Amino acid sequence: MRPPPFLHGLRRRMIGPSVLELHHKAKQGDVRAQVRLGLTLEAGGRANEGLDWLALAARRGDVEALTLVGTRLVAGRCGPGLAAQGVGLLEDAVRAGGADAVAQLAVLDAAGMHRPQDWPRALDHLQRAAELGRREAQLELAILAGQVRAAPKPTETWGRLRGLVELAALASPPAGSELSADPRIHAYEGFASEGACRWIIRQSRPKLQRALVYDEASGTTVVARDRNNRVANFSISDTNLVILWIQQKIARAAGVALATAEGASVLCYGPGEQAGDHFDFLDPEVPAYRREIALSGQRIATCLVYLNQGYSGGTTDFPVLGLSHAPQRGGALLFSNVDPAGAVDRRTLHAGRPLLGGEKWVLSNFVRDRAYMSAPN
Repeated sequence: MRPPPFLHGLRRRMIGPSVLELHHKAKQGDVRAQVRLGLTLEAGGRANEGLDWLALAARRGDVEALTLVGTRLVAGRCGPGLAAQGVGLLEDAVRAGGADAVAQLAVLDAAGMHRPQDWPRALDHLQRAAELGRREAQLELAILAGQVRAAPKPTETWGRLRGLVELAALASPPAGSELSADPRIHAYEGFASEGACRWIIRQSRPKLQRALVYDEASGTTVVARDRNNRVANFSISDTNLVILWIQQKIARAAGVALATAEGASVLCYGPGEQAGDHFDFLDPEVPAYRREIALSGQRIATCLVYLNQGYSGGTTDFPVLGLSHAPQRGGALLFSNVDPAGAVDRRTLHAGRPLLGGEKWVLSNFVRDRAYMSAPN
């Protein structure tokens, strides 16, 4: 396989005493050592050096390296303008039988990112990844096909499951009930299946980090006393078709294109944890937010999908409106952050009240007023 010319310049000088043996093997041309070294360096905060070693292995046709570098390029990790090359590397990996690369192409197809949005093709890719033995793809396909609890059987025909996925459901989110006409707030039951809710929690738990808030004085994100929950963020490089399926339904319910959605975040609350009173719009009176609005658009709506039940407290409250909401698992809450003219609506002040017991999981998704998903994540 002839390496793409743009990969030739990516390798740089590396020195790292904690990985000397791995470095020695990599320098001797051991491709697997090059991949392991690249991942080790990335995990240690040396992303550029790690990418160089992954790129070197990709030039030699290593399937895992092709997938890793391709994914980083389509996610914008290496700067703008390299997405097409990233897709090309993923396609090279697919031709070599790479299940992870097939799954990543499925995500790009579903999201319509760097490729035309095509859900049937995304599901075809997911089926192929399942056939190649990717366990996550097998589980995703089973969930999308409507299996709730049972894992797919080893003898499962993945094409049969693919045929059970109802694409029409994407265009028909469940009917909502109006909690407020002005500002617009709608509640939904059965927005996400039990299987999807369990899957998203499972995918999110290892990614949880303390939630941060933007501090105007310092211009950075900081820990806040009244926002002490944890959060798992999903970018285009680590999301999956189950999450994108729900995001597509959110977009349909909001009457916008999926491309206007930010990456999904999953919030986790333990006893005593909360998200204090806050707005979800970007306040144009804050200079940093004013710049972001000009660049990427305003957050015009928010959707919260509730992933579990059995906890106490933790209601979603709108104090100005006198509303309090406590849905069941799979329910959703969709509300506008701006008025019909597009101006920020401060009546949408809301909070996740302190949890009294148990554990609460919520998928949160912001919708912008212009295409956002095509931007690097």
